[in-house]
Amino acid sequence: MSFTIKSISPDQYSTTVQIEKKAFAKADHSDGTEHLLITKLRNEKLYIPDFDIIAVSDKTQVIGHAMLSTAKIKNSSATISQKIGVLAPLAVLPNFQKQGVGTLLLHELEQRATKFGLLAISILGDPAYYGRFGYAPASTFDINAPFDVDNKFFMMKELQPHNLDNISGTLEYQASFGI
Repeated sequence: MSFTIKSISPDQYSTTVQIEKKAFAKADHSDGTEHLLITKLRNEKLYIPDFDIIAVSDKTQVIGHAMLSTAKIKNSSATISQKIGVLAPLAVLPNFQKQGVGTLLLHELEQRATKFGLLAISILGDPAYYGRFGYAPASTFDINAPFDVDNKFFMMKELQPHNLDNISGTLEYQASFGI
């Protein structure tokens, strides 16, 4: 099976809501609100349409969705404004999982984020999955989560080597996350 990755169009928003619901329905790590989050993020003034992408099958079915939002790193002396991407969420319909769809969605967002000038991408997720793509505990980069979480699940990846040198602090998510 072949599929393509492309930017979403507004008429596909409702389809991605259904993908999120189906993809996370049986996930151990889900609180079942991923579909609500994407709607909130799309209404943020900081929403970047190029960071909202879909995977489409050769039969023109939308089979996957991924989204990046931007975040800040704050510490006692400075704020690095909106230069960090936050992956939330990445979802693939159950029948299309384990076929490379999620990998291509993630790689496409990484390329777009690099072109946009983001320094790194933050992920709250499965280290066994995201570790394969170079994501490591954010604590490795002296970046902290704004909530209590095991370090191994709160991960970061520099989009270029040394992007996070001399940067430390706490990630500050957009308001839609409710953190």
